[in-house]
Amino acid sequence: MQPPTFSLVALGLALAQIATAAPAPAALALSVRTVTNLPPSDQFITCPKYLYSRPQAEKAIQKGIDMAPKAKTKTDYPHKFGNNKKLVFSDKCKGKQLWEYPLLRGSSIYSGTGDPGADRVVFVINSSDPVKKPTSDGIYCGVMSHDGVKTDGDFAICPVKD
Repeated sequence: MQPPTFSLVALGLALAQIATAAPAPAALALSVRTVTNLPPSDQFITCPKYLYSRPQAEKAIQKGIDMAPKAKTKTDYPHKFGNNKKLVFSDKCKGKQLWEYPLLRGSSIYSGTGDPGADRVVFVINSSDPVKKPTSDGIYCGVMSHDGVKTDGDFAICPVKD
């Protein structure tokens, strides 16, 4: 008995149907926005309990910009950061409205629910009104952490190091 003969065309069509995938739903997709002023890719943002990479900060900023129109209360993220303690961020952020968004360890991006952790990325949204006109890019200003501070609720800057 001989094995059945398959047509390469039929096999190719069958595989094409299996390999076809629908795009991710818009709610799950992370839009790609340009984020400027990021630290060099060979350096790390050094918080007391974790080292963050450039891509981690960039993705958190992109998510923060996407979430700005959905933030309804002062406790939602992202939210405006008043910087009452006068933390020193990048000169490119001076005199501009600062925003903060949770920066999570590993490859996770904060979804808006659950524990936001101790670390925050601080950024500027390049828009006159980010809530009504959210289609803007951003500027990385720095990262800060609640870890390692003496007073609850305060932040300390996480420096960029080799």
